[in-house]
Amino acid sequence: MAEDKKIEINKKLLLLLSIVIVLYLILQLLQIYNNSKLSNYKYDKNKDYVYTKYSSSLNKATVPYINILSKDVEKINEEIINISKEYLSSNNPDKTVSYRYNQNKNILSIVLTYRDVDSEQRLNYSFKTYVFDLKNKGKLLTNEEIINKFNISYVKINEIMSNQMKEKYSDELKKGYLVKEECDYNCFLEMRKINNYIDNANYYIENGHLVVYRAFDIYSIYNEEEYYTRNDFKFIIK
Repeated sequence: MAEDKKIEINKKLLLLLSIVIVLYLILQLLQIYNNSKLSNYKYDKNKDYVYTKYSSSLNKATVPYINILSKDVEKINEEIINISKEYLSSNNPDKTVSYRYNQNKNILSIVLTYRDVDSEQRLNYSFKTYVFDLKNKGKLLTNEEIINKFNISYVKINEIMSNQMKEKYSDELKKGYLVKEECDYNCFLEMRKINNYIDNANYYIENGHLVVYRAFDIYSIYNEEEYYTRNDFKFIIK
């Protein structure tokens, strides 16, 4: 009796394992099919959707080429190289351009990071993002289309970014860069030249999360520019 029960349990486990394997194979086939379908939108099917086309050994600059078969994307590639020319030709390692990209299913996101130096040789950052819908022939998504995917409002985005900046302010106080009695939060924002967070926001989708890249001034009489890194301009929204 116990042996029969053991055999019955083993049969059920084997059936369950078979179902799991079949489901896994179906998902793999669907993934292969979707990738094959999406590759039809590539200009060069032998290359990734984004790859480095221009680079410079002088300042380690890298400029992406967006490998999507589309007249609109062709114009965007021209726009990128036109904006990046002066960075590619610079021999100053502090004046450069780099990029990163993320593909999440049919959504392809690219962020370019520009580093520059002003007349006082101070380092500044700026960003430019592009988000494409590969299922829709590589359509460039507007800011509204991007945030609508996350069912979130500009007001909420502004609030989340504000909270994250307040955390940076508190951390600067703890680490001794700022003194609260000398510079409160409003003073902190004024030094950053931030009136609101939505202005100059660059939207990016990373592994299914909504991200904003937002540049701001990092210099003041307190020398807290040492506190900031590239990641401090990245705000994870949702």
